[in-house]
Amino acid sequence: MSVEKNPTVKAPDLSDSRSEDGGPVPASPRRSSLSSSHRPSTTEKPTIKRSGTSKSKKSGGTPEQKPLWARLEAKLPTWCLKIKDRRQQKVLFRCWFASWVCVVLILPNRNLKVMGNAGFFAGIASLMMPANMPIQTFLMAMTILVFGCCLGWAWGCAAMAAAWRARDKALYQRTLQQLAGQYGSNLQSAIQLRIFHGDFLDTRSTVVFGVFLGFASFILGYVRTLNPKLALPTIFATIFVDVICSYGPLIPTPQYTILNTFVISTSYYVAVGIFCIALIFPQTLNHQWLGDANAILTTVKELVEAQDQVLELESDEMNRDEGSLYSTLRAKAGGLVASLEALSGKTKMLKMEFSYGQLGADDLEDLEPPLTLLALRTRGLMSFITLLIQHVETRGKDKTPAPPGTPAEALDSKVIPLHARKIAVGDTFRLMHVRDIDSRWEDEHQLRVEELMPILESATANLRKATLDGMKTAISALTFINTQRWKRHLIGGRRVLEQMKEEERDVGNALQVLEDALKDYNDNARMTLLEPYHEFLASPFEVDQHGRPPFSLRPLFVCFVFQSNLIWTAEALLSLLRILNAAQKKRTQAQLWFPKGMDRLFQSWFSEGDVSPLDEGLPPVVPFQTDKVEDDAFENKYKKDPDSLPPANVFQKIGDSIHRVHGWLAEPRTIFAFKVLIVTIALWLPQVLKRSAWFTYSQRGLWGLIMGQLTLAVYMSDQLSAVVGRLVGTVAGGLVGAAWWYVGNGRGQGNPYGAAASSALFLLPIVFYRLFGPSVMEGIMSGVTCVASLLLMS
Repeated sequence: MSVEKNPTVKAPDLSDSRSEDGGPVPASPRRSSLSSSHRPSTTEKPTIKRSGTSKSKKSGGTPEQKPLWARLEAKLPTWCLKIKDRRQQKVLFRCWFASWVCVVLILPNRNLKVMGNAGFFAGIASLMMPANMPIQTFLMAMTILVFGCCLGWAWGCAAMAAAWRARDKALYQRTLQQLAGQYGSNLQSAIQLRIFHGDFLDTRSTVVFGVFLGFASFILGYVRTLNPKLALPTIFATIFVDVICSYGPLIPTPQYTILNTFVISTSYYVAVGIFCIALIFPQTLNHQWLGDANAILTTVKELVEAQDQVLELESDEMNRDEGSLYSTLRAKAGGLVASLEALSGKTKMLKMEFSYGQLGADDLEDLEPPLTLLALRTRGLMSFITLLIQHVETRGKDKTPAPPGTPAEALDSKVIPLHARKIAVGDTFRLMHVRDIDSRWEDEHQLRVEELMPILESATANLRKATLDGMKTAISALTFINTQRWKRHLIGGRRVLEQMKEEERDVGNALQVLEDALKDYNDNARMTLLEPYHEFLASPFEVDQHGRPPFSLRPLFVCFVFQSNLIWTAEALLSLLRILNAAQKKRTQAQLWFPKGMDRLFQSWFSEGDVSPLDEGLPPVVPFQTDKVEDDAFENKYKKDPDSLPPANVFQKIGDSIHRVHGWLAEPRTIFAFKVLIVTIALWLPQVLKRSAWFTYSQRGLWGLIMGQLTLAVYMSDQLSAVVGRLVGTVAGGLVGAAWWYVGNGRGQGNPYGAAASSALFLLPIVFYRLFGPSVMEGIMSGVTCVASLLLMS
């Protein structure tokens, strides 16, 4: 069969095209059928110019010099700028004060004797579980953490009791007699010294401790991977088991209260944390949720505002360089997913508290899905600038467009050689050749993406403005609800009620304006982008042997990406405004909300995982409906594969069990648990061998065991990141701890007042990095090493 190489394609009907005023688009004076050369005449094509004032650098003027603080902000990472948020400043002060109190408590000798040798554990707990949460969340977290501590203690006591039964009592008596003969009346002090030299080690007792330690490390390591929320309780349980199983083989008699000092120190921090959360800038989970939602909406608003700059980008500004608009927007959009995950975790606990305000837990739960959808749709706007930059980089032309009216023959000199061109993943020679042809056509007809962006900017101006105004109105309404909840009963009650009604009217007006703008755009303005292509699409044209039209549509489809994402963002905002306006009409005044749904208290912590924020607010996945009758008929007609049937006899069941065990052993979680087991035993053995017992004890080998367990991760990338983070945090913490000591004590032997004053200064950046830094473990390790250094030097 012969294939026609140049078939004629009927032009689509563009009779519904509308101009900006709603009327039909006038026909172009040059509308005609394309010739066989595939090059329509464009001599009368007017040049499309960007509206608005030109930039200073284009007009030759001197660019405006930014203030020093603005230039510094542009170079700082985004997490450093959180200090500007007043709400974050309050959280920082509260957490810093709690950590500082825990450090001050170990400075007086009398109090340090009560807390014991592990008094620094209170400071460690304040950094691992900072007081940056509402009171009921903190109480629940501390309850589960203490439960982990008690679980580890109980397992350690069981190991100690079993080891005592297995210990050789005759060997113990012979060792006592040898020490009595050597030291005489100083037997008790000799026993305290020789214990850590391994003189009382017993093989059978040591083996029992090793079995208990290995089993506990495997189970706790596996549980840690099942649910990230249980990471801290399992870590504390692991530490308690490590302490008992490391010192237990060295001690000849059972010492079940060996962990008293750890429990007392942890209890100190629990009391300090409750005091600080209750009295220093207290806040409910309802208040914190609304604050986080407002922060997400503010980021979304900034991304939408930045689209004005995106649509005004020049060719030489379309890049991914550091400090460019693309990198700035990418950093802002990247933090949205983490913020949504944190918000989703708080939503499940909203019904567990007493709160006072206009909106209750049910109202906030209704707001979460549209808010999540809005954030994700707005994040999708990043796809436009990404495709825009990729289009400019791969279109085969340099970044300086040819002047209008340049003949096609003269455009060949503008093509970048293939060896010097930036090649995207998947590019081939043919694909780059096609892009060269499209680039020549775009230059010849003045239809580059730079010429379409002013049309796109003008067509979407009304919708972008309505979307931005709607976001500002939502932020204002949520801010009012979150900050004016008590003023009705304290001062200006009538004025607050009037302002509440005014906020409700504003949300309703913004909702109506956005609906009208979206309808007008869908009916009229969206067709404006097709006007430059009207003469090419309205007439019949021919395609080549590969089905390609004689003109380039790539810039048009790049602009379509912006249109689609803007429409989806506006629709998501409409859903949010509708739910918010309905809640405002339903809740006409602030009221006291009582806790309910207490069954969620432990479900929210012991559930295996949260719903992905990428799935929240999206249509539910409908399972494929099958016809049961047809399935039965098919099964009756055809026999199943014997390997797909369930095991029927004993041999098949044994084989199935072996297969399941093999699959479980090959899981990443199981492999991680085995890695924890191997590392634990490897680092525990030097502590229970006579030749290395004293060296390991004097050099804090227990700390090495704990760090080895906590450094492990399921995947190699996380493993390397954990190793680097702990090394950096340990070195930085040691340096800061040394500076901390010498600044507070000088050349003296120890000054508690100076140490307390210097700790207030040095703890502030550590706590700030722990709360807002990109790596939580680096902040924890820095603080832990600082506190440990201070205690050791004291």
